[in-house]
Amino acid sequence: MAYRPSLFTTKPEYYTENIHRASKLRAAAGLIGKPDGATEPAVIIFNGHGFQYALEEAQAYRLADSIADALASHRSNNQGVTSA
Repeated sequence: MAYRPSLFTTKPEYYTENIHRASKLRAAAGLIGKPDGATEPAVIIFNGHGFQYALEEAQAYRLADSIADALASHRSNNQGVTSA
């Protein structure tokens, strides 16, 4: 059997809340204001309550890479859906 590191697993009783909250997440192109008044490109993260984070380009790419790696890990290790 291949090595499978332990995965963060949410509690079953929060399933509906987790799915609902995740469905509200959105990302959009934006600008991040700098202290000197200049702006630079950013990715803005929103949830159901509005603005949450402004990510500089490097931060946004790092997050996107982490998400892609997590998805690829599930595919390559056949992890994910299990029956109760």
